[in-house]
Parts: sequence; C-alpha cells; structure tokens
Amino acid sequence: MATDDKRARSRNVDRFEMRERWATIQEIAQLYSMSDATVRKKVASGEWPSHQQGKTRRFSPDDQQRIEDMWESTRPDRIETREEKKARRARRERLLKDVSWRIP
Repeated sequence: MATDDKRARSRNVDRFEMRERWATIQEIAQLYSMSDATVRKKVASGEWPSHQQGKTRRFSPDDQQRIEDMWESTRPDRIETREEKKARRARRERLLKDVSWRIP
C-alpha cells in the first residue's frame, strides 16, 4: 500500500485522467497543492464530498467535478499586486483616521 502512495505522489496527476476514475486523497491533495491532512479536514467537515470504501476514502468523478467547481468559485479572478494592496491599505487608514475623531 505504501508503494501505491509513493507512485501517486511521484507521477503528475492529470485532472482529465482522474475524472474517468475514482481518485484517492493523495491525488486530490496533489492536484490542489495541499496536504493530505487538509483534504481529510475538508472531507470530515462536509465541505468536500467523498465516499468511504472500506478503510479508504475515494472521490467519484462527480465528487471531483463538484470540488473543482467549489475551488474555482472561491479563487479570485486575478491576484492583487503589491501596489494595489498598498493603495487599499492607505485608503483604509485614511478612512479610519477620518472616522476616528467622530467616535465619542
């Protein structure tokens, strides 16, 4: 069993190949660049769907599609640049200074 885990981690996980079969926790973790423990936590909390098969937990092709849809919906359209973050912080600080003198 340990060699199967090593093989899954060593090879590149192809999203489209996995959709044709049931995926393991390790494969899902590798696909989304997170630890096995994080995937297990998401499953245990009910955030991500999965199926218990004996002592192992697997993700059906439908489960994988739902996880991908959730993953894509929570990702930002684009990542904020450092300059944009600085400007946003400066605006927030100005607003807080403007409001702070009004607080009794």
